[in-house]
Amino acid sequence: MICLRHHQWLRPEAINLQLVAGIKHRSRTPRVRSIQTKGKGRVKPFNRIILDTLIDWKPPEESRPLRETCEMRFANLEEEENPPLHPYEQIQIRLLQNQLVTCRLAVAFFNFNLSEESLDTYFYKFRYHGFKFIVRPSRIFEHAFKDTKFGNMASLMTGQKPILVLSDDEASVKNLFNLVKGERNMLMLGGFYLDRLLSVQGLEEAAALSDLTTLRSELLSVTLSHSLNLRMNLQQQQILLCRQLEQIKDLKR
Repeated sequence: MICLRHHQWLRPEAINLQLVAGIKHRSRTPRVRSIQTKGKGRVKPFNRIILDTLIDWKPPEESRPLRETCEMRFANLEEEENPPLHPYEQIQIRLLQNQLVTCRLAVAFFNFNLSEESLDTYFYKFRYHGFKFIVRPSRIFEHAFKDTKFGNMASLMTGQKPILVLSDDEASVKNLFNLVKGERNMLMLGGFYLDRLLSVQGLEEAAALSDLTTLRSELLSVTLSHSLNLRMNLQQQQILLCRQLEQIKDLKR
């Protein structure tokens, strides 16, 4: 009987042992590479015999009903829905929470199965423009957003590896729209802007607003112009009052 130690991956019932009966070998590895089959001059390779038996093999019929087999197949899925956090995952959560402390703008994107090379390209591209490009499993974002002001953003981090773009300046939302304009591999879902959760339309309206520094300068110019006009009017009224008082003084003399 041939030794099948090196073919343990094969099912024992799948190999017809009667075809290889009577073959002897000195070592564990069989030296016989072919077998004499029925008929003179017909030699069939040993690998071909194994392949034929595997092709012809059929799984045994299942005696249990389909309901029981499905229950056994998916029995452990509920237990593995929320497995305990790995220490590496805990480190990722702490790093993400530290980055969220100084964040003024956080935008969520859906990842259309970007490759690792594409993710590296986007990472350096966003970092060049002053953004933080973070790609983590949705579970990491869910634990990092818990008990923070970003808790409502957990529903936006969908997919296997969603994308989160952070910035310390809220005025950079306009640059972000210019940066992702025409992108097909990323889909903007919404974001956190000035302590408020906004949709994509809300972010577009925020990007259409003028810069905060320009708004402050405009407000300052308006207040200064009004103060100058008030000052000029007061000076004119003061001059008129002085003239009238002088006229009254002359009449009394």
